[in-house]
Amino acid sequence: MHGVARPRQLTRHGHLRGLVPEDDHTVRASLCRSHWHHHDVADVDDGSAIVQLIESGARFDAIPLDLEMPFMTGWRAWAALAAASPEHAKSR
Repeated sequence: MHGVARPRQLTRHGHLRGLVPEDDHTVRASLCRSHWHHHDVADVDDGSAIVQLIESGARFDAIPLDLEMPFMTGWRAWAALAAASPEHAKSR
């Protein structure tokens, strides 16, 4: 279901929180598996889901963007994040 924030939260106290936005299920699953041992990871399949999560109060330390997602590209998601939560749109 595109555009619906259904993150898989792998929460453990004291770890960095990352969000993996990727429309390709295989790539998304691989990225989550490769990082969940060291970080708390949530994943979404569309840029609009990123914005929904942030607007609902979710906070992340890192959000690497897939720039070519359908429905809402990473570029458009970044612009929406910059408006809704400037601290999430900063490049580090």
